[in-house]
Amino acid sequence: MAPMSPESRLDKSKLSISQINDSAEIFIKKYGNDAPQQAKQRADELMAIGNRQGGNLWLRICRQIEKTLKDQ
Repeated sequence: MAPMSPESRLDKSKLSISQINDSAEIFIKKYGNDAPQQAKQRADELMAIGNRQGGNLWLRICRQIEKTLKDQ
């Protein structure tokens, strides 16, 4: 059996607002203004394989990224 990825071990429905914010900040540092598109792409990939919970998490992160970039 393959080891579980950190993403699959998380209960994504219980992520705190601060964890979403932290994830958004990390993505912004990594991708800059392209961060929303990268997060949306990740959400789409997860949705495409049937991982709605993971996809919805990345949509939440994407919204936070957009808000953070707008507020800068």
